[in-house]
Amino acid sequence: MTLSSSEYLAMAIGAAIDGGGPHQFEATSRSQYGNVIEQWAIVVIPGTFYWSARSLGTGRIESFDPNTLSLHDGEESRQLSLDRIPSSFPESVKLAFPLSLRIWGRERDQYHPISVEDHDNDTVLILRHQKDKSIFGSFTFDRETGRAKRLVTPTQLLHQDVKVLDSSGGPGVSFGFLAGMGKGVQP
Repeated sequence: MTLSSSEYLAMAIGAAIDGGGPHQFEATSRSQYGNVIEQWAIVVIPGTFYWSARSLGTGRIESFDPNTLSLHDGEESRQLSLDRIPSSFPESVKLAFPLSLRIWGRERDQYHPISVEDHDNDTVLILRHQKDKSIFGSFTFDRETGRAKRLVTPTQLLHQDVKVLDSSGGPGVSFGFLAGMGKGVQP
């Protein structure tokens, strides 16, 4: 049975939204708006919403604790309501939580997927702006792992290089870079 282009697009959207499942991973995350580029070392457990990010430029640390629904940025903390998770997460971890991206055609989203292409080991969703149909973007994820790799629009670039961690030692959380010791994300 051959899938229609609409069916294939729907399957690709489902795989992209899943984000690669619940397993912990480390990544280097980059975001660019105009000439401003930020790089972060991140540790994420998508299925629990635990994450921590360290700016590679400034050393600033941000994190989210799903037990208390607290978003931490240095010395400051603020609580999020359930309906703001993961949409209120910062750019550094948005690719780790694909539903935080405004690209799925929901009421407040800027873009929606219109087609899908396969390139090497990647699946690319072609995006069209909701209001100005002449503006396009793309969302790329690894077909094998399901992890997001890149979001490109005329005003934004998000990129994530993922390192999947060995889960044989159990599901533990290693935010070693927070304390400056142990296994953590290294630049």
